Amino acid sequence: FTQDTSCKRAPYAVKYVLQLLVDEIPDAKVREYYTQKYESTAKAVKLDVSKAPHVGKEDAPIRLVEFYDYACPHCQAFAPIMAKVAADNEGKVVEYFLMFPLEASHPDSRSAAQASLAVWQTDPSKWEAFHHMLFERAPQHNKDYVMQYAAQAGLDAGKFIEAYQGSNTQVNNDLEQGKTNEVDSTPTLYFNDRKYQGPMSPEYIGMWIEEELAVNR
Repeated sequence: FTQDTSCKRAPYAVKYVLQLLVDEIPDAKVREYYTQKYESTAKAVKLDVSKAPHVGKEDAPIRLVEFYDYACPHCQAFAPIMAKVAADNEGKVVEYFLMFPLEASHPDSRSAAQASLAVWQTDPSKWEAFHHMLFERAPQHNKDYVMQYAAQAGLDAGKFIEAYQGSNTQVNNDLEQGKTNEVDSTPTLYFNDRKYQGPMSPEYIGMWIEEELAVNR
């Protein structure tokens, strides 16, 4: 974001600040958002998403990676925003989902994470609907509940439970990636390997996408 010798980002920076002001964001917060986006010296992170559920084509030019917890109310509120971003930017964006269960606050969130990964492993075509079901049914995420949800989704019980039991390692791997990159709350979003630090709305995420596509055209 900082290496922009041709000033391609300048008109987008102006548009971004103007929209923040139109939305009556306090001046101090506007300055913070601007600094975080255009003056940050944070290095890009390397996240392994090879086993992560995803929505969108893997060769899309914009990669969003979310760390989240199925029992987190903020993540629940953010889920339809991510869905809208994907729908509005089909072919431009791929969204990956990494598990970050906050078990101290949500004891059964690991079970939900394991169930999500199990569905992805057994029948990826059913993952997105199951993903939203887990949010809708929160915090009822213990093993018995997620087995019921899997049956309702028409998944093979034997394959699901095998994948559920085996996915604990992947949950641990996702957690470790988050902690390594100083994720301490959910949802946390990464935009092309850099932490997204703007308003969590489809409009502002869309502005980031529009800018990135134009600058790297």
